[in-house]
Amino acid sequence: MNLFIDERQFSSDFDMTIREWAQEDPTVAKQVARIDKRRIAYIQKIFGDMGYSMGDALVRAKILYFRQLGYYLAGIKESEAVRRRVAPRYLEVLSGLKL
Repeated sequence: MNLFIDERQFSSDFDMTIREWAQEDPTVAKQVARIDKRRIAYIQKIFGDMGYSMGDALVRAKILYFRQLGYYLAGIKESEAVRRRVAPRYLEVLSGLKL
């Protein structure tokens, strides 16, 4: 969740630029797909470590990952304060954890 909050750790603009490039270049598209798969697997492992079955963990990982990409694609810009305020609720809804 911290990567989604602190934009100094991850550039959504750079990520979106690479994804646009991938639309035109199959080699880049293959690498983007590989990286997406790896990121989703990491998130799946986190949900698995929380006790979810691997199937449920995969669904939760995809929902979390693609929700975030949707934010970037929609161009939603929220302040860090807003992201910090709503992150616990997103985490609670997606993970079932009460923070």
